[in-house]
This record gives sequence, C-alpha cells and structure tokens, in this order.
Amino acid sequence: MAIFTRHIDKNKEGTEWGINMTLDDLGAAAAAAIGGIMVETVGFHAVIMAMSFIGLLSAVMTLPIKPYIRKS
Repeated sequence: MAIFTRHIDKNKEGTEWGINMTLDDLGAAAAAAIGGIMVETVGFHAVIMAMSFIGLLSAVMTLPIKPYIRKS
C-alpha cells in the first residue's frame, strides 16, 4: 500500500484509492469463485498445492525490488 500511495496522482487520492480497493475486492471474489470450481473438479489437495506454489513464487518475485526499498 505504501508503494501505491507514493504513486497516486495529486488531488485524485480518493478516486484512485476507491478504484484500487474495488479491484482488490473483485479480484478476491473472482479468486474465491475459481478456487471453489477448482476444488469441485480436482479436489482440495491439488488446490492447496497450487496455492502453496503460487505463494512461494510471489514471495521470490519480490526479491529483485529489495534494493529499491527505502529504509526509514
């Protein structure tokens, strides 16, 4: 959220935060629906394994931006 906040256009904070939060919520709803469909078709084990892999992959993908993070 801090990175998003740094890049908000001046005098458009409310609009941009509203769009951001709406898209976040729609993304969460879509992910829940897709997850439910996947559980029905392939089972919990496969979905849990896939989500574990995606979670680890997303954590690893943040490593390249470490030099750009400003320390306070």
